[in-house]
Amino acid sequence: MPGLIDGHAHIMINYNFGDIEHNKDLTDISINSVKVAERFLDDGFTTVRDMGGPAFGLAREIEAGNVKGPRIYPSGGFISQTSGHGDFRDRADAGFTSQQPGDLSNFERMGIGNVADGVPEVLRATRLNLRNGASQIKIMAGGGGSSRFDPIDTTQYSVEETCAIVEAAKDWNTYVAAHTFNDRSVNRLLDCGVKTFEHGFFINDDTMKRISKEAVMWFLRCGVYLQT
Repeated sequence: MPGLIDGHAHIMINYNFGDIEHNKDLTDISINSVKVAERFLDDGFTTVRDMGGPAFGLAREIEAGNVKGPRIYPSGGFISQTSGHGDFRDRADAGFTSQQPGDLSNFERMGIGNVADGVPEVLRATRLNLRNGASQIKIMAGGGGSSRFDPIDTTQYSVEETCAIVEAAKDWNTYVAAHTFNDRSVNRLLDCGVKTFEHGFFINDDTMKRISKEAVMWFLRCGVYLQT
């Protein structure tokens, strides 16, 4: 059934998180992404909104007709605070403490994510993604199931940081999408003008009504977690 749209995909995150952080490089995930893109098209998806990862080159090659795959709207590397859902450094990594800043996780080196703190850093990360061709900006505004150090119910990024990212996206005539799960985070994001919410499994009726009233989009992006 052609013509399907996937509103939340990660074409470049095509191995498990541990493999990406410790065993893979950009060549591995790039080659695998070609197969993933072809599979999307074979399954009927002709448009994909990519919610984090270095999909710019793949999108260009598909558009040029060199690779089979859906039209991709890339976000570039997702933007996360230190200790946030996109901070995949290990405790033993240099740079994990505030006394040793500088070293990047493999996720950051490959452009899958950006760890940025404070208004100047989040603006730089946002503008770099926009320069590289991001159709929208993806931020991590709460905890998640695949990250090691942030509880799933946490609220991430301050009002000032969030609003700065939104303003920079608006200046580029685009919008911000946010990974989040809880009411406090969603309402903060709404206050700043975020336009799409990813997941949001734990929000209450009042927050749902506000989302509906303000005519923003909510992408559940459900998944199955198996405890082993």
